Amino acid sequence: MIPVPRIQAQAIKNHSANFGLFFNKYTEIDDNKLDVPVDAQKQWVSRYDAFTRSDGVKWLRHHLDTRHLAQSAFCRMWEKKGWRTITLQARLTSPMILGLGETHPSETGMLFDRNLGIPYIPASSIKGVVRFAHTLGLLKGEDGVWLEMDALQDRFDFDKDDKDVLVENDKTFIPQIFGQAEKDKARRGALIVLDAYPLDIPRLKVDIMNPHYPDYYKGERGPTEDQNPIPLKFLVVDQGAEFVFRALVKPNDNSAPDADDLAGKCRKAYLQALTVEGLGAKTALGYGRFATPVEGEPARMLELFKQIEAEKEKACLAEEQRREQERLEQMSPDERLMVKIKGLRSDEGMS
Repeated sequence: MIPVPRIQAQAIKNHSANFGLFFNKYTEIDDNKLDVPVDAQKQWVSRYDAFTRSDGVKWLRHHLDTRHLAQSAFCRMWEKKGWRTITLQARLTSPMILGLGETHPSETGMLFDRNLGIPYIPASSIKGVVRFAHTLGLLKGEDGVWLEMDALQDRFDFDKDDKDVLVENDKTFIPQIFGQAEKDKARRGALIVLDAYPLDIPRLKVDIMNPHYPDYYKGERGPTEDQNPIPLKFLVVDQGAEFVFRALVKPNDNSAPDADDLAGKCRKAYLQALTVEGLGAKTALGYGRFATPVEGEPARMLELFKQIEAEKEKACLAEEQRREQERLEQMSPDERLMVKIKGLRSDEGMS
């Protein structure tokens, strides 16, 4: 049973839609069990490959490049106005789980871009981990070793009632970077995080988790060894995929060095978040880890920018020639002859 209108069904059958639409709207349900088939995840991976690797969807890579170019142009625009930019290209060293808790008939969802139908990392998720990484970094010295409580109390303020709770004031740079939501001290943070997209179309694979105490998790009895494990399969982004992370840091109104300082702290937190903390779900088990990122725009994006600039320059030249031709056509023969003579004189002068 697949309750989808005929036109949408035909588009999905011909792989002219995106996989995100198929995954969220076209999941087959077993009429008897009212559940997804046992091998559904394997079929989804095959479908994803068909949607993203076939010749009929070359538009996908084009639109993915367009998304990167739009983000890069956005960062360049604000950089000209004094904002600091952070651009990191990082490769997954372990599988990454995105949107596992998303609503889905299989109860193990996945997050796909609405228009492209491929996995991406939303800005809200990135910013949360970056903030966490920055906060942990406050508790460590330059050598990465955890500081003693006496040293922390000399640097930062702690709650009067609970001395183990760090006060997020200007000493921590948390309000300046990430903002502050308190009514009497509400302020906007300097860091603006953009969604992270893969540099190329990533591959998916099926992973598995095996809860050993299903009755215990249901609240029926304790975690005894006589319970039958129920394997749960889910989709992950395969390791090796490269993602591009972009962010902006607003300059301080008083002096530029403050903006550079904040950008440096943000960049340090980004590196910690990607390589140590991880992104997505189940990071404590090693998922969502990245290799040390490479700073700057990917080479392919820079090449595309060159091509775009060359095409713009060519189009401007053609437009100038068209306008000049129209102007000449409106002249008399004598006026056109005078323009031609002036052009010859200009050429002689240049030589």
